[in-house]
Amino acid sequence: MAKKGKDFKMNTPLFSIQDLNQMGAELVDAIRHVTFNVSNPKQSNNSPFPPYSAGYKRYKAKGGGFKQDSTYANSTAPVFSGDLWKDLIHSTNPKKNTFSVGWNTEAYKIDELAKKGRVITSSDHPVNPKAIARVMPRIAKTLNKVLVTGTQHITMGKKK
Repeated sequence: MAKKGKDFKMNTPLFSIQDLNQMGAELVDAIRHVTFNVSNPKQSNNSPFPPYSAGYKRYKAKGGGFKQDSTYANSTAPVFSGDLWKDLIHSTNPKKNTFSVGWNTEAYKIDELAKKGRVITSSDHPVNPKAIARVMPRIAKTLNKVLVTGTQHITMGKKK
């Protein structure tokens, strides 16, 4: 076996902290844009959120005694005080070339909403496909920037 050309070399770590932070922040923004949209919010499986019960709808429209963003008063988006929206964050791990997205102190609300048929994230659909579609061009651009270029030819022959 003979080879010609330079050996391939991958960057370690593959992505910089800045790239991981930027991709994570863009995914958080995409999830917020799709899930917490005032006029057309979508669950993680891309179906619309079910309507609220009549009693909760009235309670939410009045603000329920809490400070509420009035733009969400008549929306089916899972926003009341904005805590769940604000708590969505990303974190990075450059040694593993990863970033993750999730909730911090308000995570318990995800399970409570799921019990009521309002799925924000699940094991089957962790992120809405529309949110993924919004960030994939950025991820592809970053990946193309760090991928190895060049050629290496390996000639294989019969064993003598």
